[in-house]
Amino acid sequence: MLTYRATNGYVEFTATGSVTAEEAAATFVAIRDDVAVPSGLSWLMDLRQYDQSSMPPDDMPARVSRMIAILGPKLGPFWALVLDTQIEHAIRGRLLQQFVQDRDATVMLFRDVAEAREWLDAMTTRRAQ
Repeated sequence: MLTYRATNGYVEFTATGSVTAEEAAATFVAIRDDVAVPSGLSWLMDLRQYDQSSMPPDDMPARVSRMIAILGPKLGPFWALVLDTQIEHAIRGRLLQQFVQDRDATVMLFRDVAEAREWLDAMTTRRAQ
């Protein structure tokens, strides 16, 4: 299941359990079309409860590309990924960092939501100055 909400300067995006490519794409379309989500917001992606087996490693590049294509300008420059301690999550987080290098996006990995929010707040404040 995927949920999201626009909040203080960023989108809080949460993935729980197994998520199909179709479900992800439908959620990204909903975000893209949601007037409550302005373009260019940073993203806090809480993936601690996400079942990584629902996205095989070979599917990851295509799914990330599809996410970027659908969301377009809704994706801001700073993405905070909150991950648990599973090695698969860390590896996929690092892969995501590599995939977005050419987008001028900064992806940071965190284990704690509060730290992720603090970093996003600092990046948003610095960018506004």
